[in-house]
Amino acid sequence: MTNQSIRVFVNLALLTVICCGCGGLSYRVRVNGFGDATSSKAKSYWLLPVESAADVELREQAVYIHKGLMEAGFIPAGSYAEADVLVMFVYDTKDGYYYYNQKYFILRLEGYYPIEGLALAELPMEWKLELLISGTPNHRRQLLPVLVATGVPYYGRSSTKVVESEIDDDDPLLERIRMAPETLGPLLPFGLPVKPGDAKPVTGQNRPKVI
Repeated sequence: MTNQSIRVFVNLALLTVICCGCGGLSYRVRVNGFGDATSSKAKSYWLLPVESAADVELREQAVYIHKGLMEAGFIPAGSYAEADVLVMFVYDTKDGYYYYNQKYFILRLEGYYPIEGLALAELPMEWKLELLISGTPNHRRQLLPVLVATGVPYYGRSSTKVVESEIDDDDPLLERIRMAPETLGPLLPFGLPVKPGDAKPVTGQNRPKVI
């Protein structure tokens, strides 16, 4: 192969690589949501973590989830007692889902009917949503907004089946979710009520099981 032929081949190869990126980055998320007939209506909510709300990482996660719920039409309740639904969440690695360096990260949200006199573990569930995405361990933090944005059409609703949803990296909704820590701050309702008698701690046997 002559030097000129080599230069042409290299230039064509480079052009192919550049064009492969012209479509932009997108994410594929598996969505699985369950809800009853009354859960499709957006309601006032109070957000609860599965673990302690004192954890700084959970507080950051909560800001993204607040933004997602509000994008779906939900309204932050003025107090724990005023909420129409209690929303619990956990963001973690999916057990048993590994392939080389890839992990599967899962965001679970569950909505519970707040019934006076019942402990959190005794509350009936109104809806639940599971969002699953693959990535390397270093992607854990940056993938949460992707999951939150993809879930917006399904918060409080049934997906009727497992849905493979795709969202572009430059999607306006995803960009708004990413800006949540700057626009919302950490002061939205989150965690257990201040008064000790209002609810039992979300720990140990009293913690709702996330399926």
